[in-house]
Amino acid sequence: MTAHPEIVAALKETLDRTGTLDTVRSILRTDIHHCLNDSMQNLERDSNEEAPSPPHENILINELVAEYLAFNGYSNTLSVLAAESRSPSLLEARDSSKMLGPDFIRAELGLKKAVGSDTSTGRRRAPLAILYEIVETLKVRNRSRVATS
Repeated sequence: MTAHPEIVAALKETLDRTGTLDTVRSILRTDIHHCLNDSMQNLERDSNEEAPSPPHENILINELVAEYLAFNGYSNTLSVLAAESRSPSLLEARDSSKMLGPDFIRAELGLKKAVGSDTSTGRRRAPLAILYEIVETLKVRNRSRVATS
């Protein structure tokens, strides 16, 4: 049975518009990565070499990026990050509920807990991913340096 090109095009457009194609592609990439990773782990086991634990800084950065991805709803990208980073907390976190989370990141970076209102307007602020707060802080710091120069 051959499909009409118009039907194939309409089906592809619908799957693309609903995000199904992106999801399937992401799952396929993740599964391919897992297969390759499993093969590499088998080779490492055969050579009696264990993969080193990632440095603490990598775990922190991975958590920061993962929190950003979860905040923005990039769940497919988050699953690929978890698979590629082999970070224990991210591997368990197929959703954002099991990540080490913002409290861990804030404590590690010495950041204060986010306040609930914008000091310039007095209005309640929606919580932001910590990466946004870091970018804003650096921009403000840079503006103040330029102003004092």
